[in-house]
Amino acid sequence: MKVYTVDWDDEATQMLADIFVSAPDPNALWPAQAQADRLLEQQPRSYGYELSEGVPPFKIFYEIDDTKRVVTVTHVEIFKIGT
Repeated sequence: MKVYTVDWDDEATQMLADIFVSAPDPNALWPAQAQADRLLEQQPRSYGYELSEGVPPFKIFYEIDDTKRVVTVTHVEIFKIGT
């Protein structure tokens, strides 16, 4: 059930695009990106910590606006083991 709207700001969208362009198999990344959006839509506080959520292969930084029921993704990077 979708409770929040997930919005990727321009910078995060560009970061994600850069990750996809440089990936050896970009199609393999789509399921993880879709899963991250689903988790953030449902219960962002339950599936990560505000400002950072790890959904391999991504580490996603986000902000939650409970009043508007919006999660704004502000940064995304490749998840590295040990971080």
